[in-house]
Order: sequence, then C-alpha cells, then structure tokens
Amino acid sequence: GGMIRIGETTTRYTKIQGAASGSGLEADMLFYNTNSSGTPTTNLQIMGSGRGVSDFTIRAWINFNGTGTIAIRDSHNVSSIVDGATGDYVVNFAAGMPSTGYATGLGIGGSAVLIGSGRGGMSYNTTSAYRIGVRNGNSQAWEDTELVTAMWCGG
Repeated sequence: GGMIRIGETTTRYTKIQGAASGSGLEADMLFYNTNSSGTPTTNLQIMGSGRGVSDFTIRAWINFNGTGTIAIRDSHNVSSIVDGATGDYVVNFAAGMPSTGYATGLGIGGSAVLIGSGRGGMSYNTTSAYRIGVRNGNSQAWEDTELVTAMWCGG
C-alpha cells in the first residue's frame, strides 16, 4: 500500500496510508496523526465499501419490525437482533464499539404512544450489544411495535 506523510518532525506527523493487498486491513485508507512521542491515533478510516469511520460517524444503525417474528429491514454493522420478551430487543453489533461511552439515538413508531429506552441500563449496554426497551406511554406496559430504529456513534 502507498503512503503520504506530512509532518513537522520525524515523530510528529500526519499520515495517509492505503492498505496493502492481502494485508488483512479492513480499510482502504487510514488517516492518522502522531503525538510528540510518535504514538499514532487513527482519526478516520475509509473502508473498502467507501464508508468512513471516525468518532464522529454512525458506527451502527438498524431499522426493524418488532412485532411477531422480528425482522431486520435494513442495518449496518448489526449481526443480529434477539427478541427477549414483549417490548424487549437486543441488538448485537457485528464489529464492537471501541468503548461503552457511545451515544444512542432511538426512534419508535406504532399505533400507540410509545417510549423507547436502553433497557437494563448501562450495565447491559456493552461494546458488543445494546438492549432496547419499548413501553406504552399511557399504560407503561412493555409493548412490541412495528417500527424500531436506532443508531450508535462515538465510543
């Protein structure tokens, strides 16, 4: 793979590097900087699919039907979903999050007034999975719904 190096010193520089064929790297291109001791930090990774990955991009997202036999309509970086019980879903990430400090956005749709949240709190939401809970906003009962969407970024 090719490399362009732009820098002020031999230890502090910015580097753009293409992955070598057969290198096992997932990215076609990596953008990273080094600190004063030469330790690199990846700032942006452009995948072979053209998708960019950084702390500021969506790392995973899903749109699924949560009623009956649950079914993923479309997703990115999601390996599977599990129907735990009424209004209880676990989304498993294909590639884990860098840490548990990621942010989540949820969208819930259905015929009732619904409330979606991370079910089980921070102790269940890990780098490899996120648990979604859906409640009826009027009765507070757990409820399945036909539209559940979520996205995760940061970490």
